[in-house]
Amino acid sequence: MSNEWTEVGQERIYTPSQTDAGRALRLQATPVIRDDAKDETGRLGPPRSLETSSVIQAPAPPPARQMMYMEAPPHVPLARQAFRAVCYNVLAEIYATRRMYPYTPVWALAWSFRKHNLLRDILAHNAEIVCLQEVQADHFNEFFLPRMKEKGYEGIFKRKTREAIGNNVDAIDGCAIFYKSNRFALNERYGISFNDLARDQYHIPRQLRRLMKGNVALVAVLEDLMPPTRRMAQVRMRKRRLCVANSHIYWDPEFSDVKVWQTLALTQKLEQLTMRRRLPLLICGDFNSMPDSSVYELLTQRSVRSDHAELKNDPTGLLKHRQLRHNLSLSSAYASTIGEPNYTNYTAHFKGTLDYILYSNQDLMPVGVLPVDEEEVLSQHKALPSPQFGSDHVSIAAEFDWIES
Repeated sequence: MSNEWTEVGQERIYTPSQTDAGRALRLQATPVIRDDAKDETGRLGPPRSLETSSVIQAPAPPPARQMMYMEAPPHVPLARQAFRAVCYNVLAEIYATRRMYPYTPVWALAWSFRKHNLLRDILAHNAEIVCLQEVQADHFNEFFLPRMKEKGYEGIFKRKTREAIGNNVDAIDGCAIFYKSNRFALNERYGISFNDLARDQYHIPRQLRRLMKGNVALVAVLEDLMPPTRRMAQVRMRKRRLCVANSHIYWDPEFSDVKVWQTLALTQKLEQLTMRRRLPLLICGDFNSMPDSSVYELLTQRSVRSDHAELKNDPTGLLKHRQLRHNLSLSSAYASTIGEPNYTNYTAHFKGTLDYILYSNQDLMPVGVLPVDEEEVLSQHKALPSPQFGSDHVSIAAEFDWIES
């Protein structure tokens, strides 16, 4: 490599171009030294410089994914005012370590790189509602919210209730909900802390210790700004409202009892919020549970059968005297159309479906879903995250229409 340097800019920010590929960059700064407060001009100190490794070509984006649409049953009256929802675990920076993802190039694991791939993926779906998990508080405020606002979204955030890693409170991750402000308006918002609910329901120390995981849910009640159809305008005065819940359930496979309790607590709170007011409900989340799990069964079947294998794992008796049932009428957007994907989490050590979009099936009808990327695409760089994909999860999306009554 030649030691000759060519000046390419004097701004504070420089974005490498294709002509920089294969070349190193040098950042040079010259400090201004002032001997005292009255010295307005100062003198120039010795320059300091920092050199990068060689610039590489930006990876090509993955192939575009196409929404798969389906015909609604002819006997179901729809408003023809569809909206799209996205669910995506974006992999918080605090978890994106070399130990967890040794197969990912260091530069592709860095938040400064991944965040652009994540945003590209999110915006490509052109959704009216976006639910994200593992969003760090600082990334919500400094990156996601400003960038999403530029594209016409507003957003809310709820951080987990646990101690920060490295005492950096802003690095605690949580759940975020974004919505297109020209389609929906925020009427109400609620935060659900599973730690707080555990303290209300349990008083035995060993049970509380098992439940204190810091997971949360975020709930928004949105008002649809689209004018009602002529038929609906004749029978109602208010605009449609939609309750959107976004949650991230505990991850550890050895804690299936905690997972099903958190899911039960979530459905109970949503039942209280929606059923008396007959609010349509949309639930997005990383439930860290496969389709054969007790969590999935509880969500989609309203209860868990007593002989489910996971219920045997209850070392502190969390579920012993609990009725594992709720009254919400929920379906999975994928299961009710093309079937659950083979995976939504794709790493070198695990591949499986953990993320779901559920809906109240008496109020909403899925009219389209987004198939996940083909395995040959995800495995180009062994697994996720990769130079093309910013997270170890795959985004999922579904399009819904209102059922008119």
